[in-house]
Amino acid sequence: MTRKTVRTVRFTLAAVATAALCASCGFATASSQGAADAQPLASLPAHSSSTLTPSGTATAPSDGASTPGSGSGMSESPAPSTATTPGTKPVPSGPKGSTPVNDAAHGFSLILPPGYTKLASVNDLNKALAAAGTALKLTQTQIDQFRSAMQHNLPLYSVNVLTGASVNMVVVPANGEPAESLAGEIPAIKNQLASVHATNIKIVKATVAGHPGLRTTSTLKTPRLTVNEVQLYTIANDKVYIVTVSGSPIKAADLALITRSLQFTAPTI
Repeated sequence: MTRKTVRTVRFTLAAVATAALCASCGFATASSQGAADAQPLASLPAHSSSTLTPSGTATAPSDGASTPGSGSGMSESPAPSTATTPGTKPVPSGPKGSTPVNDAAHGFSLILPPGYTKLASVNDLNKALAAAGTALKLTQTQIDQFRSAMQHNLPLYSVNVLTGASVNMVVVPANGEPAESLAGEIPAIKNQLASVHATNIKIVKATVAGHPGLRTTSTLKTPRLTVNEVQLYTIANDKVYIVTVSGSPIKAADLALITRSLQFTAPTI
C-alpha cells in the first residue's frame, strides 16, 4: 500500500470520529485538508463508496444509564461473536422489544435495544414520533437534528424517540488495511475529538466482535445537551466498521446488548 493511501485512511478515520461526535448536536466536520472545521450536518457530502461519510447522531437525557468509562457495560475485550462468511452464525436473540438487524449487503448484524427504531427515511422518523404520542419528551430542535441526520445514507441509523439516544453504523472500504493498523490511528482520532472541545476522551485497544479494534469514549457539552458517545472501530472483510452509540448518558444494558450481538459476515456489495 502506498504512503498516500495510508495517509488518506488515517485522515478519514480521524475525521469520522469527530464528525459523529459533532453530529450528536447537529453539527459535523468535513475538510479535505484534515482540519476540524464545524459545518451544519446538512452540508456534509452524501455517502460515498470511496471515502468515510460522517455518521449523524442526536441525543437527549435518558434515565437509568451510565456514563462512558464508568460501568458502561463495555469491556476492552468483549466476548467474541463473529462470522466471516455468510450464514455461519444467526443473529442472537435479544430481550423482549429488541430489534434484530441483519445487513447482508454491508456484512454486519446486531440487536437494537428495546425502544430503538431503525430508520430508513424521514417518513420512518415521523411515524415513530407520532407513535410516541404524549410520551414524547424531545424538543423540536432535537427532532430537527434527527431529520438532518437522515439526509445521510448510513447503513444503520436508529433512535429512541423517547430518550433521544441513538445507534448508527458507518461502513467504508479499508483499502487493504488490516484491523491491527487501527491502533496507529489513536493519536489522530484523539486530536480530532479534542479540536471540537470533546472532553473525557479515552481511546483504547479493544476486541470488537472477535476482531482487533478500538473503543473510544468522549463527552461533548453544549448549551442544550451533554452528549456521551462510545464508538467501536474494527476492520473485517476489507471494510472499516464504526459503531456509534450515543446517549445522555448511555444505558449500560443497551451498550452491552449491542456489543455482544455484533457480528460480521462477508458483505455482498
